[in-house]
Amino acid sequence: MPEENLHRLIYRSTNAITGNREHVAAEVDAILAASRRRNAAAGLTGVLLNRGETFTHVLEGYLDAAKAVFDRVT
Repeated sequence: MPEENLHRLIYRSTNAITGNREHVAAEVDAILAASRRRNAAAGLTGVLLNRGETFTHVLEGYLDAAKAVFDRVT
């Protein structure tokens, strides 16, 4: 991908997952697995950070693909 077409989208969200530590960990793992599959299919790379009460997500790729992910999750 030519560098001029590369875009980075960074956003933060509040963690709404409740339950015990094991349940929360399982839900976060499921979110991560789904994100990896969907991002790869969309031609995106990214990072998902979970810091207790917040998620920070970094997406890199074509702008339309990054916007589509953002629209789906917000």
